[in-house]
Amino acid sequence: MHPLFFRSPFFPLLIISLVFGSGLSSKASLKLYDQSLAADEIGGGPISISKLTSATTLNGSNSFAFNFGVISGESTFEFIVEGDPVAGGRDGYLAVGSNSSSSLRYEQWSDTGQLGFTQGGVADYTFSPLVLSPTEATHVAYVWDGDGRMDLYLDGTLVGQNTAVASSFNMPTGNGLLGNNSAAGNEGMVGTIHRVTIYNEALTSEDIERHSNAYNDVPEPPTIDSFTASPEAFLAPGSSTLNWSVTDATSLSINGVNVTGQSQLVVFPPSTTTYTLSASNEDGTSTQNVVVTVNPVPQITSFISDRITINAGESVTLRWSTKFADAWAITPAPGDVSAQTSDGRWVCHTFSQWDYHIHFDYRKFLWLKNFRNQDYGSNGRRSSSHFRIHGR
Repeated sequence: MHPLFFRSPFFPLLIISLVFGSGLSSKASLKLYDQSLAADEIGGGPISISKLTSATTLNGSNSFAFNFGVISGESTFEFIVEGDPVAGGRDGYLAVGSNSSSSLRYEQWSDTGQLGFTQGGVADYTFSPLVLSPTEATHVAYVWDGDGRMDLYLDGTLVGQNTAVASSFNMPTGNGLLGNNSAAGNEGMVGTIHRVTIYNEALTSEDIERHSNAYNDVPEPPTIDSFTASPEAFLAPGSSTLNWSVTDATSLSINGVNVTGQSQLVVFPPSTTTYTLSASNEDGTSTQNVVVTVNPVPQITSFISDRITINAGESVTLRWSTKFADAWAITPAPGDVSAQTSDGRWVCHTFSQWDYHIHFDYRKFLWLKNFRNQDYGSNGRRSSSHFRIHGR
């Protein structure tokens, strides 16, 4: 029962009591939270090293035995917890491991009504700004960087930090307790811990938000994990294969074409085309684009000689590599070397000229590029590279 007090300018003091049901709120879903963790484990997400998967109720004097696993350095402790900091006395333990001098507190000493953590004999830490102990079931995440900083998240949002933590502090590790500092301790919390999930790594804010959203049943549109084209460019006529991976979608389309149930599509664009993947579910739609380029500007990836100094009458071997070209020429001679080029690469040719330019043409457009990466123009589709061979 939560009384709210209002004083009307025309009536005596009114006392209005709002009655809340005990336990989890109507939106909260431990099932969806558990499913989110399971999806991480099979989908390449963060993997927990220890979990509490059923609720434990604490009365201020009892505790619950729990193995936190081996924790060192960066770590994340997620809780779904609610309680009564007033009924719990002057402070209340949340978690303590075999390293009992370090602990997490549901309520920090002394009667602060705030979440915190402690290094015994050093300091009782709270957060800036202060964060009150949750009285309704809340997703709480302590994120320790292993080097003096603790971040605190409530329901997926970063709400507090402490950046001046003693080097002796460590997150609870090994066999320990939830809710009290010993089996017969007097610094226990009053409330319920519904879930505990331990990671021996600092989770990203995105991971924490995803777990919180699952618990709070926050609507989430599908996630497009990847959307790619292979190849991304080609000379017409040709094709490209679109591949995608999507999570939590009930329908998929690409440029208006229904591709639900598929993971790839072969396309034959006659010109450069942008493809938009749309993934939808009851919570919304996510989109992502990929561009397939048709008839791109030719690229000279290399043009080299086996020697740059020769005697009169001697020859050199030139090698080249290109992309997106269909005609090749070297000046001042021998001119067209398309016959010596296979799939845009040098086959073999030996010359005795002194100053060479290689040109790669595509449909008689003009575009010049110096071997030393200086642009002579940018209008059309012809590329050029050159180097000089010195005589002696």
